[in-house]
Amino acid sequence: MADTAMSTQQAGWYADPWGQAAQRWWDGQQWTPHVNGRAAAGPAAPALAPPGAATPASEPAAPGPSGPWTTGPDGHVWTTAGTAGSGHAGPVWYPGFGPQPRPAPPTNPLIRVLTLGGAALAALGSILTWANVSAGLIEHSMSGLDGDGVLTLPGALVFGVLAASSLLTSWSTGRMVAALVVAALVGLVAVIDIADISSRFSDVDTLGVDVDVSIGIGLWLVLAGALTGIAGCIMALAAPKSPRVAG
Repeated sequence: MADTAMSTQQAGWYADPWGQAAQRWWDGQQWTPHVNGRAAAGPAAPALAPPGAATPASEPAAPGPSGPWTTGPDGHVWTTAGTAGSGHAGPVWYPGFGPQPRPAPPTNPLIRVLTLGGAALAALGSILTWANVSAGLIEHSMSGLDGDGVLTLPGALVFGVLAASSLLTSWSTGRMVAALVVAALVGLVAVIDIADISSRFSDVDTLGVDVDVSIGIGLWLVLAGALTGIAGCIMALAAPKSPRVAG
């Protein structure tokens, strides 16, 4: 029953079934070489491996490395001297030593397009026209930087930097959540300004002057960029993460 349950368990850290470390990464289908922490003293944890899984021959439960050290291509630490008293001359990989796995950024290219593209749209819209006003023979255009674009432009840039740092370098849930919050604030500013632009000129109408107000392309781009970025952030946070060894 334990094997069947484990074979359908989602990816994550679980007690090492071979007792070589405190935890071992289960990728959703099989046990991986990635471990976390040293094994506790006492009997090994009960085996939870699915049918057919076997203890890797290259991962012996050893009391500890004696050096000298070599870093393998996967980032794990090896020793060529073996372990004192073990009778093994090496090389041997010792679990619990060396860089440990951390979540890698989601690889879905659509997530990057939505988040980074949304930030770029919002930044561009912040400097373009937000409103066009026509009153009789007078016509006037207002750019985003004449109003709340001074808020949405830095907001879009901060949002883009936070998202890029989590998607292009090393994954950080905290930075992605912060990017989501900033994108939502940029979108909120756009919604408020869209609803408010026409009412700013309502007093002119009472003087008998025909006033025509239209929302500029820039404000629509800010709103579209914010909504696109929000969708990308949500997809990034919901996407499955695979471990990678920290270099």
